[in-house]
Amino acid sequence: MCYPLYRKRNKKNERTRGKRKKENANKQNERRKQLRKLGKTDENFRDEYEKLLEIGRKANKKQTEKKRKERESNPQYLIEKAKKEHRAKLNKMKIRELEIVAKIDEVAKEKKFVKKNKKY
Repeated sequence: MCYPLYRKRNKKNERTRGKRKKENANKQNERRKQLRKLGKTDENFRDEYEKLLEIGRKANKKQTEKKRKERESNPQYLIEKAKKEHRAKLNKMKIRELEIVAKIDEVAKEKKFVKKNKKY
């Protein structure tokens, strides 16, 4: 009997936490807007606004770095990245160079065919 009651209480707390997060985000946005307006006239507010922007920049940099590390740890991503780089190199090659590589590489054969039949 206690388990369902405990579970209901948790769901209720989770809902209120979500509301609080939204309220806090709205307060922060309002504060940012006020600092931006006041920063145009007063140096103290301008400094505070710059500090706030710097905090945001650091958080964004940290988050992008974290996402990049996650992507690069994924082997499938690395394979796709290597394929993309290979295709880019083939695009830069001339038809004569592609003919040599096309003997080994299927992608190079396709690129050679497209470049030969391309009408300018």
